[in-house]
Amino acid sequence: MPGFEEEIKQSEFNSAPAIMTSDHKPVYGVFTIRNFRLPWGIDAAKGHATLTITQLKGKGLIGLDVGGSSDPFVQLRSTVIAGNFVNTPIMKKNLNPVWQDKQIPKIALSVNDVRRLTKSFIFVRVFDHDRGSANDLMGGAVLPLASVCSSGKEVPFALELTRYGLPTGSIEGVLKLEWSK
Repeated sequence: MPGFEEEIKQSEFNSAPAIMTSDHKPVYGVFTIRNFRLPWGIDAAKGHATLTITQLKGKGLIGLDVGGSSDPFVQLRSTVIAGNFVNTPIMKKNLNPVWQDKQIPKIALSVNDVRRLTKSFIFVRVFDHDRGSANDLMGGAVLPLASVCSSGKEVPFALELTRYGLPTGSIEGVLKLEWSK
């Protein structure tokens, strides 16, 4: 997992051919995980931390509505986000949405310690908005914050979205971490 190469080591990966109750060959892995404590998350010398996403766009998203279209919006979810999640506006009938920078909310963080943020992730999920029922998951990916913490500059990202293990398009943008007093 990006950002945790030193903490998680795979020691075994194998199949289980004796299991005959499945239509595929089950596999298993054994991992050693170093027990570590994350920093508390508040650095008194820094101000409030905010993430800004610009140039956000989806490409080749899957159509989940009747007629093959979707009404996508992006949900950004993490324990380091104040309130735990932020949503973008809905883009109606669009499989290649492009959000204007002013449409994307600034993401206030609940922690500001760089050591903690370097080990943190944002779960990026794209949903199809449905008026009469629950929103449908179009795909998801994990966005590590390590690169934006170490650079101090704008960092482009491109994520392949998956749903039930299958590719469902991509999402890309530019991420920037800022502090304010």
